Amino acid sequence: MVWLIQRGLPESPRWLAARGRHAQAQAIVDVIERDVRTEMGRDLPPVVSSDLSPLPTRIRAHALGFTFCWSRLGAMFVGYWVAQIVALYGVTGVCTLIGGATAIIIVGIGALGPCTNGMSLETPSP
Repeated sequence: MVWLIQRGLPESPRWLAARGRHAQAQAIVDVIERDVRTEMGRDLPPVVSSDLSPLPTRIRAHALGFTFCWSRLGAMFVGYWVAQIVALYGVTGVCTLIGGATAIIIVGIGALGPCTNGMSLETPSP
């Protein structure tokens, strides 16, 4: 099923450009721009930068590494923890754990927000 859906999707222009396939990347961008222009009924604003190469920022790289590392360790820890809670308290205990963890995460993100030291995630690092 996934293979059938994937056949109709174009490759990402960034992925193509990163692999040196700039003509294909530009062709896909041209098709997307044409479709948007047709849908909007007017010309698109001028492009600020035509560089299609991926330019990750340092803060994104650090956030991704941190998230990847802790998600793996966290998944192992939670697996053992959930098994222990099921053994001691049953399904009700697990539902309470999931609800409590979700509430803590939502409150934590709402109160603290993303800690980026005031830097925009869209601004490339020097």
